Formats: sequence, structure tokens, C-alpha cells
Amino acid sequence: TPKKPKNIVKNILKIIIKFDYLSKLRLRAFLESRRNKKIYIKPENLPDKFLFYPLNMPYDEQLTLRAPGFKDNYKNIEYILENIPHGCDLVIKEHPVNPGMMEYKKLVNIINNYSNFHVIPPWVPLRDVLFQSMGLITINSTAGLESLIVNKNVLALGMGYYKDLESVYTIEKKPI
Repeated sequence: TPKKPKNIVKNILKIIIKFDYLSKLRLRAFLESRRNKKIYIKPENLPDKFLFYPLNMPYDEQLTLRAPGFKDNYKNIEYILENIPHGCDLVIKEHPVNPGMMEYKKLVNIINNYSNFHVIPPWVPLRDVLFQSMGLITINSTAGLESLIVNKNVLALGMGYYKDLESVYTIEKKPI
């Protein structure tokens, strides 16, 4: 996501001159990141009981190759919300390398449909949220490892290399 004015201008010029698709995506992410700020909640306002779901980058190999059936971040969020324990909230965070990867309108739609759904800023440190959470849900990411380091259980939806560890649950290996 471009942040500096010169990079924004550079991407606009690439779209006009070269019809560059990546520049178009970068500019869209920049605009979405500005709009998404309206729905962020502060870490100090997080609910008492929540599971944390840090998002993978769209088109990341963790989604496309190692997570059959979990390629769409929006569908994943709704799937989790439909199956989350009663009385528990879901907190998501966009990948810090790609703020604005999620569309504001789609996120607002989910917020309007699920009162237990919250979005925090992508720049909030992972560990700060992990310590407050009841556990982590991930497709397959280093966030899962970091969660295990701070003694939080992990629900791994993908085929991660740590999915067989004792504190990691999968859809096939449900908590007792």
C-alpha cells in the first residue's frame, strides 16, 4: 500500500501510461486503508472474551496452496462467526504489510450482520492482542507460532507445519 505522496503519484502514472494492474490494486488498498480507519476499535476497547484472527494477505500461498476451502478472507470471517462459541467475539486485523486489503463496504456489512465482530488497526502489535485474547484462529501463519509462545491455543484452518502440536486444534482435531 503506497503511503508517500510520490509513490501514490507514481502508481497513478503507471495506471495511465502502462495500464498497470498492480498499481491499480495498490491505489485501491491505499483508499480502503483510509476508509477502514472509521471502523477500527482501539485495543483498550476490545471485548472481554474474544478470539483473534489475523488475516493472511490475499493471494498468499498460505491461502491458495495450503488452505483448500479457505481462500476467501470474507467467507472465512463469516464461517468463523457462524461457528464461534456463544458469548465470544471475533477480532480481526489486516496483515500489517498490506493495510487496505479488505474492502470497507464488505467489512461494514459484516459488522452490521454480526454484533460480535470487531476490526483493529493493522499496526497494533500482535502480542498485545494475543495476551488479551482467548486464543488465535489462523489459516497458517507465524502468528500461530507466536500464539503458542505466549501459551495461547491455536485453531489452524490450513495445513500448517505446526498443526499437529498439542495446543493446536484443527477442524478434524476438535478441543475436548
